[in-house]
Amino acid sequence: MPHDSSTTFSDLIGELGVLRVSCSKRHRSGCCRLNRLIERRDRDAKIVDFLGEIAGACPKRAAVNWNDQCQAQWPDLPRVLYEYSWKRFL
Repeated sequence: MPHDSSTTFSDLIGELGVLRVSCSKRHRSGCCRLNRLIERRDRDAKIVDFLGEIAGACPKRAAVNWNDQCQAQWPDLPRVLYEYSWKRFL
């Protein structure tokens, strides 16, 4: 993990082959192959920045009402990061 604790694409190598993104608010989902993301961006690019790019076109992204805002997220990421943190300590 990087020192600033931001997850990068290189942190996911060997952990995920496909990075899924979903939005429960708009009932949309999709996926991106990790190796393609690394080819198109830098392997040290932050995942949170990429989510901002994907969700940036969503009309709900800038909604004034907090309850009506875009809810784009990486559904697999919490599990992978949890497993990654345990591997570091074993």
